[in-house]
Order: sequence, then structure tokens, then C-alpha cells
Amino acid sequence: MSIWRSGTFQYSFIDASSRRRRRQKAMTKRATISLFFDVVSPYAWIGFESLTRYRTVWPIELKLRPYYLGGVMRATGNKPPMLVPAKGMQMAKDLDYQKKYWGIPLNAPSDPFNSMITKGTLLPQRFLTAVNEDAPDFLEAAARELWMRIWSRDEPIDTIDNLKEVAKKIGLPDADKIIGRCNDEKVKQKLTDTTQEAVASGAFGAPWIVLDVDGKQHCFWGSDRLHIIADLIGEQFPGPLLEKSKL
Repeated sequence: MSIWRSGTFQYSFIDASSRRRRRQKAMTKRATISLFFDVVSPYAWIGFESLTRYRTVWPIELKLRPYYLGGVMRATGNKPPMLVPAKGMQMAKDLDYQKKYWGIPLNAPSDPFNSMITKGTLLPQRFLTAVNEDAPDFLEAAARELWMRIWSRDEPIDTIDNLKEVAKKIGLPDADKIIGRCNDEKVKQKLTDTTQEAVASGAFGAPWIVLDVDGKQHCFWGSDRLHIIADLIGEQFPGPLLEKSKL
């Protein structure tokens, strides 16, 4: 397994001929990409939007995997960038670049600490887990609307009433039943299991991306590894694909 981490240079260059051979071989194989995400993370939103766009042009199966970033942080001893002053300052600048490049309407919450740390996202992540179990075709829309609320319109996502508003906005069938499952032990355990699965594969932040191709698994942290994923599956990375945006 290869792990690619932001700020760490671990990519091994190979000669052009072997790269061409690998690309030609990879082009005949369909890759699976699992995106582990939590709507608390704006970078997970970037990873989500970029991969849902590239799903339409790359020969990949994209699996959206809601997990609980708070659990990942506790398991690994990591902490949110906003709790480190220098990281928080750079994050604000970086998100402005990302917003313009990807065409994502990113706007920080008016009270980030309250929205992201105090209230957290355990309830909405359970909701997404329930949606994925009972109405998987609505998972993408549900996740996108939650991100739009917290990271664009500065709206809350931490109450049952908030989830009802999300469900109404996306036309979720059997909404009351699905929202009610947020307290279901099976849903809670599913979210825990998915979180533990991510940690077991090396996750320590969000987004966490697992690529399975040609019998090998490659793991990536961050939303800025699509060019490497493209190389591994023998495809091109032509930029943000703004014409594929659903925003």
C-alpha cells in the first residue's frame, strides 16, 4: 500500500517507458475509488465535488463513504487545523484559492468553532449513513446540501429540524423514517465501523481517498491528489471540469 500525504514527498518517479506501459495496462482496468468524508471538512467537499465530476470521464466506480472525522481525530491524536493558529490562517487563504479554481461556493461559517467543534457533525454523519443504507441514490444530494448549509450559507446542520429541511430540499423519500434511524443502533454501528475501517487503512484526516486498481491499494489524504490518481489509472487530469459541476 502506498500513502500520499500533503506536505510529504513520497512519489517515486519511474522512467517514461515503464510509465507508458503501466498506463496502457491500467487503461484496460476499471478502478474503484472510495471517498471517506465528513461534511465538517471543506477539503472533503472539494474532494467530493472533484471526484463526482471525474466519475463522468474516468473509468472508475466511486464509492461515497460517510465517516466521523471526530472519531478519526481521537483515534489518531490529530486535531483540526483551525486549532493551530498558523494552519488556520493559511487555511482561510487556501480555501479562497480552491473556491475560485473548483467553482465551489465556499464561505467559512460565521462562528467556525461553534459550528465545527462545539456542535460537530455526529448527527448529520449518522443521517448520511442512514441515507446511504435506505436511499443510496440520494446520498450525493444529501451530502452536497449539508455542505452548502454549513460551508456556503452559514446554516446549522446539527438538529433533527435541520435534517428535515435538508430532506425536503432534496426530495428524500421516507424522510421521517430515515431521519428517525439516526438513533438506530445499527446506523450508529455502521458509522463507527466505517470510521474504524478508514483509520485501519491509515486515515488521520479528511478527505481520505482509497484507490483500488490492478490488484493494488493506494491511499491519499487531501483533495489535491487527483493528478497522481490519474497517473495511476492511466488517465488525464485536465483541471476542474467546471462544465460538470452540479452546484
